[in-house]
Amino acid sequence: MTSRLGVYAPGAAADPPRAVRAAVLDLLVSVAVGMLLWPFLLIRLTLGLPVTVHVALILAWILIVFVIYLTVTVAVWGRTPVMYLLDLGLAGRPRPFGVPASLRWGLGWLLAVLPAMVGARGLADPSSGLPARFSGLATAVAQLPPG
Repeated sequence: MTSRLGVYAPGAAADPPRAVRAAVLDLLVSVAVGMLLWPFLLIRLTLGLPVTVHVALILAWILIVFVIYLTVTVAVWGRTPVMYLLDLGLAGRPRPFGVPASLRWGLGWLLAVLPAMVGARGLADPSSGLPARFSGLATAVAQLPPG
C-alpha cells in the first residue's frame, strides 16, 4: 500500500488562518521531535552552563529541527503531515519541488510562524507571505487528483 500523503492536486489558495494553524501545528510536531532527538549526553554537558544558555541551545535545536522537518517532508511528499490532515498542499511549481525550494519554503515559515501566532498574518499569507515569496510555493487547498 502506498502513502496518500503525496497524492493531491492543488486547488484554490488556502485561507490564511488555516495555513497558520498548519504551521503552528508543524512547529509543535517539530518541538516534540526535537525534544525526543535532543541527545541525553548534550543535556548532561550543558547542565553546568547558565540556564539562559541551556534554553538558547534548546531553542536553536528546535528551530533547526523545524526547518529540517519542513524541508524533508515537502521535498519527499510535497506537503507536511499536518498539511495532509488539514487538506492543504503546495502549488506554484511542478512536483517534486526539490530540496532548494523546500528549504526556502521552510526558512520562510521559520521567519513567519511566530509573528503569525501573535497577529502578523500578512507574513504567513498562503500566496504572498514569506514562505511563498522565498520559494515560489503557495499554500493551496488539496484536492483528490482526477482519475
